[in-house]
Amino acid sequence: MDGSKVQGKVLNNANVKQSMNMALGKGATANTGSVTMKKSEVGKGGVVSNKAVIQKSMNMALGKGATANMGSVTMDGSKVQGKVLNNANVKQSMNMALGKGATANTGSITMKDSEVGKGGMVLNKAVIQKSMNMALGKGATSNMGSVTMDGSKVQGKVLNSANVKQSMNMTLGKGATANTGSVTIKNSEVGKGGIVSNKAVIQKSMNMALGQGATANMGSVTMDGSKVQGKVLNNANVKQSMSMALGKGATANTGSVTMKNSEVSTGGMVLNKAVIQKSMNMALGQGATANVGSVTMDGSKVQGKVINNANVKQSMNMALGKGATANVGAITLKDADVSKGALILNKAVIDKSMNMSLGENSEANMGSVTLE
Repeated sequence: MDGSKVQGKVLNNANVKQSMNMALGKGATANTGSVTMKKSEVGKGGVVSNKAVIQKSMNMALGKGATANMGSVTMDGSKVQGKVLNNANVKQSMNMALGKGATANTGSITMKDSEVGKGGMVLNKAVIQKSMNMALGKGATSNMGSVTMDGSKVQGKVLNSANVKQSMNMTLGKGATANTGSVTIKNSEVGKGGIVSNKAVIQKSMNMALGQGATANMGSVTMDGSKVQGKVLNNANVKQSMSMALGKGATANTGSVTMKNSEVSTGGMVLNKAVIQKSMNMALGQGATANVGSVTMDGSKVQGKVINNANVKQSMNMALGKGATANVGAITLKDADVSKGALILNKAVIDKSMNMSLGENSEANMGSVTLE
C-alpha cells in the first residue's frame, strides 16, 4: 500500500507453506506474509490487519540496502488514527538480508517518519517459533518480534506483545544491531496521553550481534534523541534465553531501558518492569557494556519520572574487555540533568544471580545507582 487512504479494512490472512521468496540487487526488498504501507493514512475506524501464517519457508534479500520482511508490517511516512495490527505467525522459517545496511524483519513493525494520532493504535502480537532471522553487512539490523520507530510522533498507543519461542536473531557487521522482543525509539516524540509499551515474551531464544560497535537488545527499550511527555513502559519477560554482543564497544541489553540524548518531560514517565529468569547476557570487547534489568541514561534530561522495577532471577550478566561495564538491576546516569521535582527510583529485585566484569578498569554494578 503506497500513498493509500484506509477508512475500511485491509486484511492479510495469507498462508505460506514450504516456499521461498527472494529479491536480488541494490535496494532489493523481499516480502513474505507482510504488509507494506508508504505515505499512507489509516483513518478513524480504519483497520489494517496482518494475520499471515508462514511455515517452513524462506525469505531472502541480497544487495546493498537490502530489506527482507517476514510476517511484518512496515510503515513509512504514514498516519494512523485507526488500527494497525500484526498477528503474524511464523513457524520453522528463515528470513535473511545480506548487504551493507541490510535489514531483516521477522514478526516486527517498523515505523519511519510516521504519526499515531489520538485514538490510533499500532499493535504487534506476532508469534515466532523455531525460526531464524539474520542480517549480514556493515550497519546491518535484524529485528525479531520488535517495534522500531524512527522520526515518529505518538499520541495514541504503540504496543509490542510479540511472543518469541526457541528462535534465533543474529546480525553480523560493523555497527550491527540485533533486536529481539524490543522497542527502539529514535528521534521520536511520545506526546501527552501517548503510550509506548513493550510486553514481549522471549523464551528459550538467542539474540546476537557481532562486529565493532555491535548492539544486542533483548526485551529492552532503547530511546535515542527522543522526547517523552506520555509513557514508555517495558514489561518484557525473558526466560531461559541468551543475548550476546561481540566487538570493540559492544553493548548487550536484556530487560533494560537505554536513553541517549532524550528528554522525559513533566508528567512523562519511563518505567522498566522487565522480568528476567534463568537467562544470560554477555558483551565481549574493549569498552563493552552489558546491562540486565537496568536503566542507562546518557546526556538526557528528566523532569518527570524514571523508575526501574526490574526483577532478575537466577541469571548471569557478563562484560569482558578493557574498560568493560556490567550492570544488573542498576541505574546509570551520565551527563544527565535531573530537574527539581523529577524522580529517579531504583526498586530492582535481584535473586540468585551473578554479575561480572573482567578487564583492566572494568566495573560491575548490581542494585546500584551511579552518577557520572
